Amino acid sequence: MFCQIFIPGKTVINYKVNVKEIYLTKQGTVECFNNDKDELMTNEPIMYLPKYSYFGDYQILKPLKSNIIFKSLGCKE
Repeated sequence: MFCQIFIPGKTVINYKVNVKEIYLTKQGTVECFNNDKDELMTNEPIMYLPKYSYFGDYQILKPLKSNIIFKSLGCKE
């Protein structure tokens, strides 16, 4: 296990990418966006993942590519 720090606005997992890691958030928030081809809500996040959440697990358990975009939002602490 290793630690990565993402600056706000940095894409963590992009659309149609094979996910090879599970991400755990220790600080900050992650924004989740629909893919670029979606005509509705392309610039607005569809959900937020708060501190102590995880993502990427489903794509590792099943050999799937990511169907949404995960971006770091940063923290207020």
